[in-house]
Amino acid sequence: MDRWRLGLTPLPPSAQAILDRVFGRALVRAEVSIARTRLAVVGIALTEEFIWLGMRPEARSQLLAWVPVLALVVGGMLTVHSLRRLRTQAPRAGSAALDAGLILGVALPAALAPDADYTGAFHHPPSMFFLVAIAAAGHRMSRTLVRVSAAANVACILLLLAVDAKMGSPAGRLDEWILWIMAFIAVSMIADGFALRARRLATYAAQSVLTAERTRQALGVYVSEEVAEEALSQRGLTPGGHRQAVAVLYADLRGYTAYANQLPPERLVAELNAYLDALVPVIREHGGVVDKFVGDAVMVVFGMPRTMPDAASRALRAAVAMQRALARHNEERATLQCPPLKLSIGVHFGEVVLGNIGCAERMQYTVVGDAVNLATRLQGVAKERGLALAVSGAVVDIAGRQDGVPAPTLLGPVTIAGRTDATLVYVLTDADVG
Repeated sequence: MDRWRLGLTPLPPSAQAILDRVFGRALVRAEVSIARTRLAVVGIALTEEFIWLGMRPEARSQLLAWVPVLALVVGGMLTVHSLRRLRTQAPRAGSAALDAGLILGVALPAALAPDADYTGAFHHPPSMFFLVAIAAAGHRMSRTLVRVSAAANVACILLLLAVDAKMGSPAGRLDEWILWIMAFIAVSMIADGFALRARRLATYAAQSVLTAERTRQALGVYVSEEVAEEALSQRGLTPGGHRQAVAVLYADLRGYTAYANQLPPERLVAELNAYLDALVPVIREHGGVVDKFVGDAVMVVFGMPRTMPDAASRALRAAVAMQRALARHNEERATLQCPPLKLSIGVHFGEVVLGNIGCAERMQYTVVGDAVNLATRLQGVAKERGLALAVSGAVVDIAGRQDGVPAPTLLGPVTIAGRTDATLVYVLTDADVG
């Protein structure tokens, strides 16, 4: 298929290979449909031929009278064979010419031994099926097979006309010739156009799906996959949100700013990327959604965009798993003679406003509210005391005891900046999660 003629952008080799397989399967299905229809027509035609022979005893002794029966039987056998072959092989060009051969086999005896009712191939009913065969070829979605079918059917009608001329049968008037020529041209163009249009629509659909998938993947690089799917599923992106209970995890490196100031920008970016590569898979494994990166800090939400009954438990387990993943990452850093990284995490469970925050020109699908602020403050408490983890009493109460997670130690009521009431805080040290 010439893509420049279709006006389509070439697909990548992998996508084109998939599309070619789809076209191949569609071509097989179309060929199977045509073959089954041909078998039905052959069965009806054979019945009609036997009825005709039964009504004319004198015809049964004439060889030409049995030619249509022979042609129909052979055509039926070839069709059955092609149906079996289609299970393992693609259709062949000969299948597009089979219909023309069948029609010729039925119509030719009448032209070779015309009776009083025969007035030429143009007026013989079977000749109309040459046009039907060409039209049916468009169903195959192959312009090559359409052209093979048109050529075979035109050749057969010309052969019948030649026999008419030799046998002295009426070959039709000029206006009939013009009408038939116009009919063959029109039907051939319609079938060719149908095949072309079908392939073009299929290719356009494949490109649309590929573009949508690329968009989703590209969007999923900048935001989490869950958020990307949520954004793409919305009919209209408008600012606004709704209340939802979530667990918020905020993680930040201890003492990293002073260390980072000593690094060249390229190395700083490389180290941050390696650090995040170690943590993000663990976050996703526990069902967390990375809301944002703020330098070396990571904000994670459990229960976004859809509610999560065990959000608090997942967040607590993820926090411990992140510390252990960082320990493994520090082993790799040691081989590169890089100092170990220390991570402090704050976790809180509470109600937030979830949705599109911002304005019409620039929005972010995120969470805002006191729960977010408290998780950030808890991380600050852990960082100030050199601890691995600080969680609110709400998280401990809801999550309870978790397998593989050390029991947090009660630090006590802590006054958090910006809050009038003290917050019950539980903590884990680096040794606890090591």
